[in-house]
Amino acid sequence: MGGIAYYDYFYIYQRNQNLWSTLFLSQTQAISSFSELLAVFRSFWHWKFEYLNFAQWLLVILGLISFLRSIRDKNKDRLLVLIIIALGYLGFIVLFGKQFIYHDYYALATFGPGLVYLMILGLKILSERPNKGISTLILFVLALVSFSVGSSHYFERMNEYVVMGNQQYRHDFKWLKDIDETTDLYLNDTSKVFVIYEAEPNLALVYLHKKGIVFNREEMGREESNFYYWLDRRKPGFILCRNANLEMFKKEHTVFIEDTDVAFQNSDFTLFEVNGH
Repeated sequence: MGGIAYYDYFYIYQRNQNLWSTLFLSQTQAISSFSELLAVFRSFWHWKFEYLNFAQWLLVILGLISFLRSIRDKNKDRLLVLIIIALGYLGFIVLFGKQFIYHDYYALATFGPGLVYLMILGLKILSERPNKGISTLILFVLALVSFSVGSSHYFERMNEYVVMGNQQYRHDFKWLKDIDETTDLYLNDTSKVFVIYEAEPNLALVYLHKKGIVFNREEMGREESNFYYWLDRRKPGFILCRNANLEMFKKEHTVFIEDTDVAFQNSDFTLFEVNGH
């Protein structure tokens, strides 16, 4: 417990203080009303078919039936597991639940282990049927459906416009495709790059195949931007700015931009080299 507390304070809390961040479960955002609690579950339900398809939800339902049946039969081990899971979920949701609305993976990480446990119980029910041939056939069909639906859904999620929970989202990545083929002419394997005015954290760095930090529009527009804090610490050699945000960069960071040189520019982005690196 002491090791967990040490890690939480020095590697989570302190780091988020340096980043001026209140996300990523860095500090509690407790639920203070029943309506907020309902909002948490509505947020989770919004993603219900994004990570589990109907075949997997069927296994969850079978597992839940098995779980409730074992409690009815006074299975003390299962009852103890239920109490531990319920208390853990309740405590976590009450302390951190407000943050579930920010990112789908918060809800997924919280409810995922419990759902996987129920799916395993569901598979156990099917595998214990007297007729092994029927059991094998059902499991094969479920596996085939899960793979087919999951594969199709994966490629849908890789599009620029994605519909999730009856809402359309845009993943603005097309300008980044094959960007490394151009930037690698100026960057080496150890180059650090700051990507500025981008909403998606780290997405640009994945396409660049480089280390660095991504700063969004709000961070860059702060009066005391943490951009300069990390500039002194990480000492990046290059700054990458999409041309659509170039005028904003010049207006908000006039003094800094005078200390850079344009290494490359095309119709999509400008790559600045920081003097002295």
